[in-house]
Amino acid sequence: MHGYGKIILFGEHAVVYGYPALAAGISKGIGCEIVEASRPGFVLSVPHWGIEVAEHEESNLAEALRIIVRGFPKTSGGCRLQIIPQIPSRAGLGSSAALTVAIIRALVSWHHLQWPAVKINELAFQAECAFHGTPSGIDNTIATFGGFCYLSDATRF
Repeated sequence: MHGYGKIILFGEHAVVYGYPALAAGISKGIGCEIVEASRPGFVLSVPHWGIEVAEHEESNLAEALRIIVRGFPKTSGGCRLQIIPQIPSRAGLGSSAALTVAIIRALVSWHHLQWPAVKINELAFQAECAFHGTPSGIDNTIATFGGFCYLSDATRF
């Protein structure tokens, strides 16, 4: 399962304050594979970045994982979410949004659900709040749909 990376062509930081931004999805992003676990619970593993976090831990990443997991039916089992990044973290390419979308898509498949992209995007936005507090919504939208996105809060002008 895949979440798209992104570039913001203009409005990078101003978009969270209501100013317009134009973003484009890129073909590279983040993938997620699920490995069944023998114990209950969810573990997120990103060997390429030297990260492993369980849902019960205290971190922004663990909080985002809990938000995502709560969006799905309860299960008695667990899994390891093996992350395969094709983009670096903390480089302005939307890695946190691509990560959340990849996880959500993998869990949708694992639970044998049929979710529209809009529902994936909504849950990804909630998870992005764990990373960024009050995100604009442009990163998760691009990570979900790819393509181009123009975001403007016309009420602020």
